[in-house]
Amino acid sequence: MTSNRQRSEADRGGGWRHRAGCLGLDTNIFFPVAEGRSPDGTAQAKSVCQACPVREPCLQWALSQGVDHGVWGGFTASERRALRFRAARRRVQPVNTRRMP
Repeated sequence: MTSNRQRSEADRGGGWRHRAGCLGLDTNIFFPVAEGRSPDGTAQAKSVCQACPVREPCLQWALSQGVDHGVWGGFTASERRALRFRAARRRVQPVNTRRMP
C-alpha cells in the first residue's frame, strides 16, 4: 500500500499519470477542437476528469507547463488561461494612486 507521502511525491514527479482516469482511453476525447469537432465536445472529457482520482495534480501540471490545448484536470485551454489570469491578478498588489497630503 502506498502512503499519502509517497503518493504526493509521485504526483509531483508525474507518477499521477499511472492512476489517471483517462489512462487507456482514446486521447481524441480530450482534444475535441484539434480534431475539428465542436468545442462543446469537451463534455465527455470533463466527465472523465470529474471522477478522476488525480484531477488536481493533472490540472497543476498543465498549468505549470503552460499547456495550451486539450482538457487537463477537467479544464479546457481557455479555462486554464482564465485560472492563470486570475491567479496573476491576485499576486499583483494594487498601486495606491492617491497623492499623499
